[in-house]
Amino acid sequence: LWAQGGGLAAGTRFDVAGVSLPLAADFSRRAPVQRQGMNALVPGCGRAYDAVFLAEHGFSVVALDLSPTACEAARKQIASSGVPSAVQARVAVVCGDFFEMEDRTFDFIWDCTFLCALEPNVRERWAAKMRSLLADDGELLTCVFPIGPREGGPPFAMSVDLVRSLLEPAGFDSVLVQEELPLEEQHRRPGDPLESVCTRGTALASWRCAKAQGEPVDATAPSPQAPGPFIIDTDCGLDDLATLALAAAASAPLRLVTTASGLAPHGHGHLLARRMLERVGLSAVPVVAGAEEPPPSTVREVQAWEVSYTKRISYVTRKLGIEMPFADRLARRDACDAAAAATSIVETARAAGGGGATILALGALTNVAEAVKRDPAEFRRVVKRVVFVGDTDPSRQSYNAALDPSALSVVLGCGVDFVLIGSACYPPTEWVEALMGEVCSHAGGPAAERAGSGGDEGSTGSDDPAATALRVLGSLDAYSMLYDPLALLFHLQPDAFTPCEQTPTPVRVRGDMSTSHGWRFERCSPEEASGYVIEPAAVSLEQYATFLRQACSGARWRTSDDTS
Repeated sequence: LWAQGGGLAAGTRFDVAGVSLPLAADFSRRAPVQRQGMNALVPGCGRAYDAVFLAEHGFSVVALDLSPTACEAARKQIASSGVPSAVQARVAVVCGDFFEMEDRTFDFIWDCTFLCALEPNVRERWAAKMRSLLADDGELLTCVFPIGPREGGPPFAMSVDLVRSLLEPAGFDSVLVQEELPLEEQHRRPGDPLESVCTRGTALASWRCAKAQGEPVDATAPSPQAPGPFIIDTDCGLDDLATLALAAAASAPLRLVTTASGLAPHGHGHLLARRMLERVGLSAVPVVAGAEEPPPSTVREVQAWEVSYTKRISYVTRKLGIEMPFADRLARRDACDAAAAATSIVETARAAGGGGATILALGALTNVAEAVKRDPAEFRRVVKRVVFVGDTDPSRQSYNAALDPSALSVVLGCGVDFVLIGSACYPPTEWVEALMGEVCSHAGGPAAERAGSGGDEGSTGSDDPAATALRVLGSLDAYSMLYDPLALLFHLQPDAFTPCEQTPTPVRVRGDMSTSHGWRFERCSPEEASGYVIEPAAVSLEQYATFLRQACSGARWRTSDDTS
């Protein structure tokens, strides 16, 4: 096909004029992992859309095609793709025969309309070659297409049973087979009507090398991958401060803190964030003041509990040894807006390289939305995902979302993975109170009484400043461990969460977003969606307890290479 008439035009025959829909949807559901140093193969790559996509997710990719015309088209497509040069450099376009590839192995192989283009008499050779090319702990992901009655080819008719009959004798076990993909995730070209997939269906199947006889296969076991770099956008509530201390205790790769509107007094959030980072040993992490006041377009009355909470912050931070002019002295109102924070978010994410940076959004989404609006394509390239604490249940309206619902709508629609940590994951208050009581008692008494001015002499059973700060927070306010720290736990240990759905959930933000009560954030049909969210159904209290105990003990551990 590539040899005829100057090659395939974009969007015709096997060319879908962009990233394969099943591949993009599958990666949107995957837990965040670091893929630097891992390699991937895309046989029959065509214009290498999928190869570039995998490179954007951190792989070094071999894009293989037999046709010199296809390889030249791939090189041109990569050069004009608009992705950073560092990503382009991770794609090697190779012109050659799949069956004659040199002996080497890959961590990930993506077969999309490659098997269906081969003559039926070489299918067993295809399976054997796949086994020789896949690393023992690697993954073969196959797009099984087209499914349904079909005479001749290419593409030749496929089915999951057919692919299984080829791969299992060659030494593969199926890990996950998705035979009923949503219509919008099935393989098709841009001009194909959505209904066309009803006559030529798609399945997605993941395969790994079979274990030796007697060795159990655990398809759910997480890969021991280090978490990638991340950014915290915070309103500096007490649970936010706990998240900063936990990041320090975990030696996690925190690259930037930006401040948003919420619970800290306006104009003070960045000061509090800076002093908290200094308190827990992260003085090298930059802090950039963002939109510390809700936008003028959002009309809402400050609630009595918010005033009381501000005083609570003042009290607890004094116990941490952090003196701030809170409560009765609110004269300070620095010029804080989203512009500087948005610039820093994009620049920091770009510098992270690899698969991009994760944003833990722990306050209003104003800064993040501003970063999206400036350059949506660049934001998608450099940001891996946004983890936000909130609910799609309208009866439990998210405080952070209410501060700027229009920003929530912008971020939902930007195309970056959006993880929503909601009330289904919040531990019971009494559970946290009991746990923190146990931790503080084992550390040698009430942490708040011993914290003193926050110096080393005030540590309780440990010289680690992050552990000391966590015990102060936990003993004075158990709620500080209930909400925002779960976003960090998801980034560091995604296996601690139970998935709610196999596919992202369509959601929408509707109504009058200029008021605090005239809008709704809720689940909806795909046709009405503002975007999609990944919404865990529960958190393992056992894993969370281990995480908190270890952080509060002062026994630091490393979760990734610390290059900050």
